[in-house]
Amino acid sequence: MSSLLLIGFAIMPQTTYAEELKSCTNTYLDTKAYSYNTFIATEAEKNGLTTFKIETGRVVEISEPLPATTTTQGDATIINAYKGTCCVKTDSATCTDTANVYFTDNAACELETGGTACRAIQILVSTSGTGLLKFYVLQIYIWAASVVGIIAVLIIVISGIQISASGGTDQISSAKTRITQSLAGLAILFLSALILYTINPTFFVK
Repeated sequence: MSSLLLIGFAIMPQTTYAEELKSCTNTYLDTKAYSYNTFIATEAEKNGLTTFKIETGRVVEISEPLPATTTTQGDATIINAYKGTCCVKTDSATCTDTANVYFTDNAACELETGGTACRAIQILVSTSGTGLLKFYVLQIYIWAASVVGIIAVLIIVISGIQISASGGTDQISSAKTRITQSLAGLAILFLSALILYTINPTFFVK
């Protein structure tokens, strides 16, 4: 079973679907391209996970998208998507049950849901739990390394300007200390990447 069990239908009392939610009532909703299972299976295959099966795979939905630079890594991938809601059951023009629908395009999502706002999400998909954990760690590492690298370089540049423009010994000394600490941070960042590569040579390999 998937590690993430999403509830496809949720109660939404006193919501007039004609004004807010478009009706997507269909006996075969699960077979639609925008339904949860079909969408994930289709996009996973597009991203190269030809062995992925929704029944045995691992899926995690992220409501706050990661600034991912790698979309596919080994047996795991990130699906960038838009999630919307449509009405599947009504009672006297009042929506009583809804379903989540998924699209890769925001315009298509809003069209299917009757113009209601769709949320940008990411779906982490893997054929195994280990692959999913490895992929998640990689995305976090890439993001953290980028932030730390940019901050370290900025500190070195600013400290260099302070040294050249400073007339006091104390200011020069503190600027040199910041440069040394920034270089040490970059060295640690490099060593952490080396450690990850030593543990798993395929960690940074697509």
